[in-house]
Amino acid sequence: MIHCIFEYCDKVLSNELNKRDGPLPIEKTKKILRELLESVDILHGKMILHRDIKPDNILIDRNGKLKLADFGLAKKASFLQRRKSNAIVSLWYRAPEIILGSEDYFLGVDMWSVGCIFAELLSKRPVFMCRNENEVLTKVFYMLGTPSEHYCPGFLKLPKFDKTKW
Repeated sequence: MIHCIFEYCDKVLSNELNKRDGPLPIEKTKKILRELLESVDILHGKMILHRDIKPDNILIDRNGKLKLADFGLAKKASFLQRRKSNAIVSLWYRAPEIILGSEDYFLGVDMWSVGCIFAELLSKRPVFMCRNENEVLTKVFYMLGTPSEHYCPGFLKLPKFDKTKW
């Protein structure tokens, strides 16, 4: 049995986002994004994928310092080990390649989650708040366009990609 002891943090980012009537003040948004990017940079510098970055896993201590938490799905990143589980990340923050069944992903899946959180900080709710994977993909492709083989080599060959649907 393993026991972990962590410092106490007063707030969870998801609770702070749910309390507001509108977007966070721009200075607070910049601070949260900067600290989140610094946290992810440290992880990626050590070749660690978090694989579950979402507001519920971002804690804020009494001094307003951000802490990235819940490393239950974290994995050592490796160029040599290509096959990884695609049963990761909460749906609203999950990268399209993961939804489409890719087992060959890298640091970009965490950055997609960070981008979703950044958009959420600027708006009033999660950008890809959907009930299932198909809804998420439909919304992503509507907003950003369906990827082409030119810009995303191998994308059209992902296990769950359906050319007739998107």
